Amino acid sequence: MHIPSAYGHDLKSKVCRKATFPAGKYRLGSPAIPSTVASDPILCTWVSAVTAATLPVPLIEGLARHSLGAQEIRLVRDWMPTQRKRTEEAKLWIYQYHNSPESAWNSFYAFAELEFTQADFEVINWWTGHSPGFCHALTMLLIKFLRREGENGQQEICGKRMLVKGLVKENLDGRTRVL
Repeated sequence: MHIPSAYGHDLKSKVCRKATFPAGKYRLGSPAIPSTVASDPILCTWVSAVTAATLPVPLIEGLARHSLGAQEIRLVRDWMPTQRKRTEEAKLWIYQYHNSPESAWNSFYAFAELEFTQADFEVINWWTGHSPGFCHALTMLLIKFLRREGENGQQEICGKRMLVKGLVKENLDGRTRVL
């Protein structure tokens, strides 16, 4: 996994799908990549997981957005359950998802709006690739997002195909099946 190590890295040409990200340079801020496009902060997630955002997410508390199938995602500001410092300044952004309007929201990861330096990104890159305590250091996970032409003529994500622990799975319209 590669996380860019400098602010001002041109994400559009390296990582992002052209149909979903505005052109320009993006400033990176943490492993979850809170970024700034113009003056509007967004989350460009680098998390390689099946519940990861498929589009940039504005840093707006509680704004639910459609993901895949019936899944929705949102960001909330709160404390971690084990966090001792309970001040407004200590609240974190918590990425949550749920798979249907009837299901409970699941907290997936949290991040703070902190500036990261090149040294921080180097440590993160080394740890994610070498630590036996990190699931992706020993387990391969591949995700291919499937696209189709949307109503406005733009490409949109309509599902995903995953290799998880040796099994190939496909998720179309919120239903996952083993292939």
